[in-house]
Amino acid sequence: MEPTWFFIPRALRGLMIEFEVKAPVEDPQLPDRLARRGLFVGTHDQRDTYYRHPGRDFGTTDEALRLRRVDDRAELTYKGPKLDAHTKARREITTQVPDPEAMDEILQALGFEPVASVRKHRRSFQVDRFEVDLDEVEGLGMFVEVEVMVPDEREFDSLRSQIFQLLADLGAGTPERRSYLELLLLKEGRR
Repeated sequence: MEPTWFFIPRALRGLMIEFEVKAPVEDPQLPDRLARRGLFVGTHDQRDTYYRHPGRDFGTTDEALRLRRVDDRAELTYKGPKLDAHTKARREITTQVPDPEAMDEILQALGFEPVASVRKHRRSFQVDRFEVDLDEVEGLGMFVEVEVMVPDEREFDSLRSQIFQLLADLGAGTPERRSYLELLLLKEGRR
């Protein structure tokens, strides 16, 4: 079964908010607990290339532009500023890209520069309404990420408590609000 992010109806993609919390996997039993609790969806390797805007600092505006490659598919995603002080809830606009190399060339021709790539091996599960991913992130280690797409901010309080409870039930470490890109750049001394 394919990951849920490719199943978001095209008409809704520009209208959704990604509500996400991740935490490092410190307990070696967490993957087993997740496997018992969730429906296994599949595994895949992802390579995410993030771009610097030619006219504004995404680090300051808290935005991101990402080209994600998964197997023979790709998608371009814009992520808006975080909307919640405790999670990575943000507006997300995604479109499929049939030719990622051409898209990379277009972005660079327009002045966007690649900042860094994040590579991860992802195992995806469905737990109730949440997508739960175990990510082995190159250079950072293993994380568990809980995500759900919602149309607006009205559900944030309820979702926040449900997600934090799920992470606690799984035995996850302290939630991490920074993105994998931010953590990698920090580790490399570039942030």
